[in-house]
Amino acid sequence: MSIMEQIKALEDRIAKAIEMIKALRAENAQLRTNLSNAKMREEELESIVSSLKSGNDEVENELANAIKIFDDFDNLEPISTAPSHVKEVKNAQNAFSFSAPQEDTLNIQLGPDDNAPGKDQLNIF
Repeated sequence: MSIMEQIKALEDRIAKAIEMIKALRAENAQLRTNLSNAKMREEELESIVSSLKSGNDEVENELANAIKIFDDFDNLEPISTAPSHVKEVKNAQNAFSFSAPQEDTLNIQLGPDDNAPGKDQLNIF
């Protein structure tokens, strides 16, 4: 191979190397952009996860409070005597109790009581 052919072969290799370097630099720039976008997305997702954890902690605290309230309610001792106003209401209810007649008819006296059947009486069915 002559010197001119060797120089031409070297020029071709240099040109290919330059093209490869340009392509690699473009690919490197694209990968850097993708990495930057991925880091921003990661930060967004971390923020979302953090807020979800915070909300989850709040829900857990509220549930713990509700369970404590129910536990406190279960641990209450029953009251053996009712307050006086409850007794008064029950006494009043007993004094004014009403029971419906056991028959299917209701007799109402409209006039003097002379025990005559049908006289001055109204039968309601």
